[in-house]
Amino acid sequence: MSDASARRIAHYLQTRRKFIPVFIGPAAPDFSPGTPEEGWLWSDTTADTLKRWNGADWIDVGGGAPGPPGAGGAPGIMGPPGWDADEPDEPLIVPGPPGSGGAPGVAGAPGASVQGPPGQPGTDAEEEYPYIIPGVPGNPGAPGSPGADGAPGQIGPPGLDAEEPEFPYIIPGARGLTGTPGGGGGGSWTIFEANLGAAPDAYWRGKFTITDATITPTSKVPIMQAPGPYTGKGTLADEAEMDPLTCYAEPGSGEAVVKWRSVVGIVTTLPERKGPQPMGTSTVVMGGGGPHYPAPQEHVAGRVRGNVKFMYTVVN
Repeated sequence: MSDASARRIAHYLQTRRKFIPVFIGPAAPDFSPGTPEEGWLWSDTTADTLKRWNGADWIDVGGGAPGPPGAGGAPGIMGPPGWDADEPDEPLIVPGPPGSGGAPGVAGAPGASVQGPPGQPGTDAEEEYPYIIPGVPGNPGAPGSPGADGAPGQIGPPGLDAEEPEFPYIIPGARGLTGTPGGGGGGSWTIFEANLGAAPDAYWRGKFTITDATITPTSKVPIMQAPGPYTGKGTLADEAEMDPLTCYAEPGSGEAVVKWRSVVGIVTTLPERKGPQPMGTSTVVMGGGGPHYPAPQEHVAGRVRGNVKFMYTVVN
C-alpha cells in the first residue's frame, strides 16, 4: 500500500470518529508536507514493535521484544565403535545415542506499557457545522440563592360580567388611593353695568374695561351677560333675552378688558307704496306723488346701545 493511500485511509477513519488508523510497514509513513495526527499508530515490521505518534516522534507502545532463542545443547559423547562380525574386513561403525537437548533460553522481560494522554475532542468534517465531541461533564454547581420578591403588579381594569352580554355588569376594581384635597369653593359674583353706546348710534361689537384689584395677569375671569332690568331701559328683566350678548375677559394687572359681540342678522323690508297702484281692473291712488314701485331693502338687526349688566368672578 502506498503512503498516499495510507494517508487517505487514515484520514477517512479519523474523520469518522470510529477508529484510530494503524500503519504497517518497515519504515515510518511519510506525511510530508504535513504530519500525522497525535494518537495514530505504526506497526514497525522491521523492529517488530507497535509505535504511537505523540505529536513530535514515534514512541514504543506495549510490551518489550521477545528474548533471543536459547543456545543449543552440547552434542553427546559418541560411544566406542562396534565391530560388524559379518564384515571383519570392513567393520561397520555403529553411531552412539544422540546427546541430550540444551536448556531453552530465558525469555526477555516484557517492556513497560505507557498510556498516552487523552487527545483533544475532534470535530465532524462531514457536517457543514462541525459537531463538537463533548468532554466529561463537570460536577454540578451549588444551587443559587432565591431571588427577591418582585414588585406588586398594577390593578387591572374592571372586568365585564359574561352572563349578561346585552347588559354587562361592570365589576368594580379595588379602590384607588385618596387624592389630595380639592380647592375651596368659587368666589362671589360681581355685577358690573357698562354703557355700550349712546343714541342714536348702535353697535354689534365693542369692548370695555373692568377695574378690580384682585385680577392678575394669570387670573381666570369668567364673565357673562346678567339679567335686567338695566338702567334707562325700563323695569323689566327681559333685556338679556331681547338683546343677547356674548363676551370674554382678557385679564391684566388690576383690571380686565371685556370684548363683547351681539347676535346680528340681516332683515329684508319693503318700503310703503305710494301713487297709483293697480288693483284688479281699477287703479287706486295711495298717498301723493307719482307711481312708486317698492324694492326690497336689507337692514342689519341685533345692534345694541345703552346700559347692559354683566356678572363676573375672579379665580386665582
